[in-house]
Amino acid sequence: MKRALFILALVALSVGGVWTAWYARHRAVTLPAQPQPQTAPVEVRVPFLDAQPTGLLPDDPVWQKMHSISIPLLYQVLAIPWGKSDKGPMEVRSFHNGEKVFFRLEWADPTQDRGGARVEDTPDAAAVMFLLKDTEETSSLMMGFLGRANIWHWKANWDTEVWSHYSPSSSPGTADWYPFETDSTFYPAQAAGNLRATPMRASAVEDILSEGPGSITAKQEQVVQGRGLWLANRWAVVLERALTTLHADDFQFRPQRKAQMALAAWDGSRGEKGSRKSISEWVWLTLESPPRRLAGGNP
Repeated sequence: MKRALFILALVALSVGGVWTAWYARHRAVTLPAQPQPQTAPVEVRVPFLDAQPTGLLPDDPVWQKMHSISIPLLYQVLAIPWGKSDKGPMEVRSFHNGEKVFFRLEWADPTQDRGGARVEDTPDAAAVMFLLKDTEETSSLMMGFLGRANIWHWKANWDTEVWSHYSPSSSPGTADWYPFETDSTFYPAQAAGNLRATPMRASAVEDILSEGPGSITAKQEQVVQGRGLWLANRWAVVLERALTTLHADDFQFRPQRKAQMALAAWDGSRGEKGSRKSISEWVWLTLESPPRRLAGGNP
């Protein structure tokens, strides 16, 4: 009898220990102090400017003409794993030239993480999300979102491949040599058109369609460009796309259209990826109309 009670107690202690460890890891996490809720929704107005940043450079002088909007970032607690780092606000500048729209995102990050050949080499990243329908959303993004959304996901490792023409997997080494490296038969992901398996990237931004939290699909047509620059412990990233496209899965920028958008950032040095990130609340987005021109060509 005593032996049975001893075994039962031992099993209970083991189960309790496992449950306690799981709870401490996934639930009982003391989150750092969150930024105070916004008293009023932030609005990003996209003015008209007859210009274009040279080579999508974040330090192009054109950006000094644009007003900066500071948007707080929150720790994502909608899904496990939660975000870890405190990035502070993200500074957003934007404009359009009648054909293309440009966004400049800037946020603090003490380390430059551009990924690497190892799985644990997590890159820094940032994203903007546009709701495809102009419908009223939940009061807080932490409650999720309804309907479909178009996401532009810039990644530091992709940025290195596109703008520096370097890939960690391309570094020479005997152990990395593969006898069938040029035989497409052994690359089913590439044959299937998997964007993440392509050997030569055309953009540092993944153009994504989302049906809701935890659901993302790379769009068949990738139409967004981007470029990042890390300087003085801060990232600055420029995103570019045509105002309108022929694809129903793209957000269409129209003058005076008032829509909702959100921002996100990942800190690679803290192992952030997937749902582990910092996000903003909903932000209003309004594209201003170009100036009207008279018959003589002057505004």
